[in-house]
Amino acid sequence: MRNALQAGEWIRKSDDRQLRSTIYGVVGSVLTGCGELQQASEFQRHAYEDALACGDIEAAFRAAAYTMLIDDRLGKKSDSQAWRDKCEELLPQIKSMMAKLVYYQAECSICLKNHDNRGAIKWFDKILNTEGIDQLPFVKFDCYNNLHLAYADLGEYQKAYDVLIESNILRDSLWQQEKAESLRDLTVKYETKETELALAQSESRRSRTLMWLFASLGLLLIGGILFVVYAGRQRRRRMQKEIEFANLRADIGRQLTAQYIEGLESERLRLSKELHDGVCNDLLAIRMNINNQHSPEKTALLIDSCRESVRRISHELMPPEFSYASLDEVVRFLVRKNSDASEGRIDFDYHSSTDTDSWNVVPDAVALEVYRIIQEAIGNAVKHSGADHISVSLSLEHDLLTAVVSDNGRFKNTHGKGIGLESARRRADSISGKIDFDFNNPSGSTVTLKVAI
Repeated sequence: MRNALQAGEWIRKSDDRQLRSTIYGVVGSVLTGCGELQQASEFQRHAYEDALACGDIEAAFRAAAYTMLIDDRLGKKSDSQAWRDKCEELLPQIKSMMAKLVYYQAECSICLKNHDNRGAIKWFDKILNTEGIDQLPFVKFDCYNNLHLAYADLGEYQKAYDVLIESNILRDSLWQQEKAESLRDLTVKYETKETELALAQSESRRSRTLMWLFASLGLLLIGGILFVVYAGRQRRRRMQKEIEFANLRADIGRQLTAQYIEGLESERLRLSKELHDGVCNDLLAIRMNINNQHSPEKTALLIDSCRESVRRISHELMPPEFSYASLDEVVRFLVRKNSDASEGRIDFDYHSSTDTDSWNVVPDAVALEVYRIIQEAIGNAVKHSGADHISVSLSLEHDLLTAVVSDNGRFKNTHGKGIGLESARRRADSISGKIDFDFNNPSGSTVTLKVAI
């Protein structure tokens, strides 16, 4: 809050009204989250005025929607209605789906707070009928969850039940994609391990055969016939073992797949129960404290508890491949998967300068962020650079982890302001790493990440 207020004071000195509008809006959002609603309303008003003055209608519309919501929370019903009128006046000029959603969600929040279930249902229907809403499945899921509660409060239980069914269908579809991807990863890993085992057994059998062959050569003059009989018996015995092993491997594969799917379902149900019984109840208690104007200390304790629960659950959602594979193996598989997907259009190569056991010192949290950054860099190169060769290298020397993704293409936009690049910077910051983007090299582009372990 202190930093937000200081930013608000500094930006007053700027003559750039569009920049002022943006900063004022951010400061207002921060102060709203800190509970300073009066100051937040003032900054949102400034954001509205500057945005309108510089012709940014959508920014002005968003600021008006936030101000309407804040004034309603402050009990200023007439002021809130005035801002609602401004929003309705600007609404026909708004093309952005996200800007419209800000206004619709603000109206929903006001209706729910004032126990106006009919009004809330009307605004939820507007959100669900907004063009492009299918691209935001989690927004739809949240609407369904609140919509069925509004119908239930009105006693319209059949509609509440129908909406809840839609919510469950959407929830299952969101989980299904992640479950299928995890199962494919496990299948590839299992097949790789089985291939390595088969090669090792084949090498062992070949070594035994050569040993017996050399021994038999020494006895060839006195036991040729016995050797032929013995070799035949060994061959039949080996073929029988191979058949038994193939059958056993098939059974184990089916059992492991069934156990994995059953484990995923159990984990999904457990996490669903923890989110419903833990986080949802904490959020309800926080809302009740705010509505009843209880002491900020109690609300802060509840927020800390809720945050810790979400943090614990997020750690439990670590991708399953990290539970049985090192960072080196996971990245190697990622490169191979992208190579197969390109169908020969792009040449991929991967280099690792560290032996397998050394990768165990990399913490799981750091390994996950490094993996996601490499994944984002490869995706950008494949989609935007037009490269026909992509190289990935990973090294760990003197507690310094270095990851480099380079290609021989050229990006159309080299300003480095995309959502993916910003996400990569934030991931690097979260693990105290340093990431560099070089898009101006004539021979191609390079993304370099360095993290101290």
